[in-house]
Amino acid sequence: MAAIVPKPGLETILFQSGMVTIGTFRCPPEHPQFRDSGPSNAYCFVFPRTTVWIQHAGEPPFLADPTVVTYLNEGQEYFRTGVAGDGDRAEWFAVVPEVAAEILGTVAPRSLGKGRRVFAGSHGRCDAATYMRQRRLTELLSQHVDVDPLHAEELVLSLLGRVASSSDGEAARRAAAASRRQRAFEADVRVLVASTISEKVHLSNLAAGLGCSVYSLCHRFKRIHGMSIHRYRQNLRLRLSLERLRDGERNLTSLALDLGFSSHSHFTAAFRRQFGRTPSAFVGELQVGSAFRHTWAG
Repeated sequence: MAAIVPKPGLETILFQSGMVTIGTFRCPPEHPQFRDSGPSNAYCFVFPRTTVWIQHAGEPPFLADPTVVTYLNEGQEYFRTGVAGDGDRAEWFAVVPEVAAEILGTVAPRSLGKGRRVFAGSHGRCDAATYMRQRRLTELLSQHVDVDPLHAEELVLSLLGRVASSSDGEAARRAAAASRRQRAFEADVRVLVASTISEKVHLSNLAAGLGCSVYSLCHRFKRIHGMSIHRYRQNLRLRLSLERLRDGERNLTSLALDLGFSSHSHFTAAFRRQFGRTPSAFVGELQVGSAFRHTWAG
């Protein structure tokens, strides 16, 4: 695998070997390359931290947020549109095409493309355990901790297997079977949820914003997305809480209320159910020299 050259001012390489590369992407909304940062320079799968519209050249746009993993084949042209003024922040994991193809062909044949197109689709689902696992890995690497290359490579291949399996599952097939109009409706609901993530909104507010009935809103979203609006919003809030914790937020009561949870205990219990640890434990894991350093495989 030839060394991947990061896009100047946008990407940082955290780890690179002959098989895998791990990097970050940071692009503020005012950046001149926000809409078009150029074609992908690798075969990679990407974990968004923010919510943006992504459109692969010649294909309809899709909404990328922290509950989604996106796929890029080498040379793929794509464009982005902002949603809430947060820019585009993400971590990406590149794998040499022959290895990526073998993984997809084994665990998710429907996700395997043809020829130079290793990834057949543009995006898929990302479960909470996988999201936390990649965050733990990238947080450690960002602190310049010397990691075992064998361990890092194995973890990246495991991550690809996990996200490919999720993208090839029942929820993904349900979404793929929906019409373009239905998928657009589901994405519009998610945009509204993302833009009101800290507010106490009612179903009637969301329905009015989409010009549909409350029943239609709930029924159509769950049929396409596979979960209720409330559960989707909870998942999104919890993944966004990782950003606040990483950025130094330590008042958990304030953080809980700001994200729309009823109390510190409500937030902590939901966080533990989602990620298998408390917010305080996650904060401790961010410190180099803590137990996180020794259990970063997750």
